[in-house]
Amino acid sequence: MRTVYSILLIVSAGIHEHGGSIARGEQGGDFRTRKIRQLVDAALEPPPRSGDITIIRNQVYRNRTLDEGSMRKTIEDAIRSLPKDITHDETQIRQDVEANLARVKHAYSRPRQSKERIRWQSIKYRLDQTVAEEGAAVDNTTEFDRTYCNYGNIAANDFSNFRYDVPTKNASRDDRPGSHFSPVDVEGLYRMDQMIRAVVILAVADATPVKEPVPDIVLVPVRARIQSVIDGTHPELKITIDKRQWRDRDVDHVTFSSSGKKGGKATGRIEAWLDPDDYRKVYHWECFGQDGRKLVDLTKDGIDSDGLARSMEREIVSKDGSVLKEEIAVIDGTFGCPVPAEAFAFNPPEGFYVVDFRGDKPVIESGPMPVGSPLQAVERRSSWLMAFTIAVMTLLAVLVAIKKLRTSPSHH
Repeated sequence: MRTVYSILLIVSAGIHEHGGSIARGEQGGDFRTRKIRQLVDAALEPPPRSGDITIIRNQVYRNRTLDEGSMRKTIEDAIRSLPKDITHDETQIRQDVEANLARVKHAYSRPRQSKERIRWQSIKYRLDQTVAEEGAAVDNTTEFDRTYCNYGNIAANDFSNFRYDVPTKNASRDDRPGSHFSPVDVEGLYRMDQMIRAVVILAVADATPVKEPVPDIVLVPVRARIQSVIDGTHPELKITIDKRQWRDRDVDHVTFSSSGKKGGKATGRIEAWLDPDDYRKVYHWECFGQDGRKLVDLTKDGIDSDGLARSMEREIVSKDGSVLKEEIAVIDGTFGCPVPAEAFAFNPPEGFYVVDFRGDKPVIESGPMPVGSPLQAVERRSSWLMAFTIAVMTLLAVLVAIKKLRTSPSHH
């Protein structure tokens, strides 16, 4: 059974070996034939498998409402998962839940600015972050005060991760499903955007699991499927290409429409404005649902010769009508550079309170009890939870759109 989540794993982490370029391997054909082959080549070229970049991220929500009941339960579950010497009695737990809920409600819709250093090497991913206090700002000199790191292979159901928090001097290790952080956070800065790649790959390629050297996925294009896209006879995906202008630049405007099932009604579409000579360079794209409502609007600037952007702006519309507007600017770093192994090693700073959540019950490994009230002790855990919830909501529209664009019995 292939879920939307596994689709994202295939596209974001999959090995790409398909025996050479489709476009360069077959030079003949008319305009449409050449362009479809060019599109397949761009989709099958994976994002950089390593990198070290630092960004400034600005976020603001519109029309956003909080499901207090669901959030209260999520916070309570997180607090109850802590060791008993932190959670204390029922009265203290209730006080901690309400205090953390009040903090979440306060931060839920206000503008948010963060500085983030993102490092990844193959399946490993590390985020060092600091979030500006209300009314303040971050810059190049701002120090990081929290760390999240995935070092397990999510594609093999290994969710191993660790986290540090400087303000509360807490550190933890975990391997429970859902405890990790998603490595697709800035995928829009990469070459061809993940949603476009997913639509093309699922239409024209087979995904084959491999076990060595690590569990992963090999994507193999099927020429008959590519030809059906060229001919316009593909049962699930229709592509049109025409010439347009984007900000005084000549571009190819590509529209992807999906029926989801053979002979079914169109479930959505994507429109993309691409560099006519290099489809890895996506200047702008929009995604629309079945009802015609726009779900995603993304623009990139400063795209280099490898199709990697230095900045982007995007709006993501959720099912409930809330809108996330986000601006991301790369202020330092390089895509494709190797990252030292120690960046992904668990080495909490001296004096931190360390908890291991990997077993049946949390285990206190080392360090003194954090100074202050029990609320301060659980503050980081609830803050992690809040950050994870925000990330999930940010990607919700993208996940829903992919599901709408490709729902086939053979892939469920």
